[in-house]
Amino acid sequence: MSSNNSLLLDKINSFKKDIEKVEKKNHKKHITTRRLSLISLAGFLFSFTVLSLNQLYGDKGFLSNDCLLIQLLENGEIITDFMTTLIVITIPATLYLIVFSLYESTKNEPGNQNNVKFYLYLFVIFSLVITTFSSALFFMAMCSFGVTLLVLNYGANRYYGYTKAWVRNRAVRFHIDKMISEHELNVFGKARFMVEIEEQSLQKKFYALVDKNIDQQQTDIVGDHISVGDATVSWIKGLKK
Repeated sequence: MSSNNSLLLDKINSFKKDIEKVEKKNHKKHITTRRLSLISLAGFLFSFTVLSLNQLYGDKGFLSNDCLLIQLLENGEIITDFMTTLIVITIPATLYLIVFSLYESTKNEPGNQNNVKFYLYLFVIFSLVITTFSSALFFMAMCSFGVTLLVLNYGANRYYGYTKAWVRNRAVRFHIDKMISEHELNVFGKARFMVEIEEQSLQKKFYALVDKNIDQQQTDIVGDHISVGDATVSWIKGLKK
C-alpha cells in the first residue's frame, strides 16, 4: 500500500470519526425531542379527555375547582393566591419532567424490565394525580403545558433539523464504509498501477461525497428555517382570522 493511499485512508477515517460524533449528538437530540413530544401529547390527550368527560358529566361535573392539596393548605390557612397560582403552574410542568426522566432512566434496563418498571412508575404517578391534584384547573394546566411542550419540541426539531442531520450523517457514514470496503476489495492482489487507479477513484468518490454532504447540509439549514418561518406566519394569520 502506497504512502498516498495511507494518507487518503487516514483522511477518510478522520472524516468518518467527525461524522460519527455529529451523528450521535443529533441522534440524541432527535430522540429527546421525539420522546418529549410523545409524552406531552399523551398528557394533553389524557387531560383533554378528562375535561371533556367532566363537561359531559353534568352541570357541575365530577372535578372540583381546587385540588386536594390546595384544599388542605387552605384549611390550614397557609396558602395565598400567589401560592395557588404557583402550584397550578409548577406541578404540571414537574409531572411532565418526572415522567420523561423516568422514561429515560428505564430505557437502560434489559429486556422487558424497562417497560414494566416504567408502567409501574406511571401507575404510581397516575394514582397520585387522581388523589391529590385532580381538579378542573389542574387538568387545564396539563393541557396547556402539553400543547406548549409539543409545539416547542416539534418546532425545535424542525428548526434545528436534528432528525435530518442525524439521518444525513448516518447516510454519509454508510457511504464511507461502502467506499472503503469496495476499495479494499478492488486493490487486493492487484498490480501497482491498478492500485494507483483505484486510489484516484477513491479520492474522487470521497471528495464528491464531502461536497454533496456540504451542499445538502446548507440546503437543509435554509429549508428548515424557511419552513418554520412560513409555518409561524401561517399560524399567526390563522389566529387573526
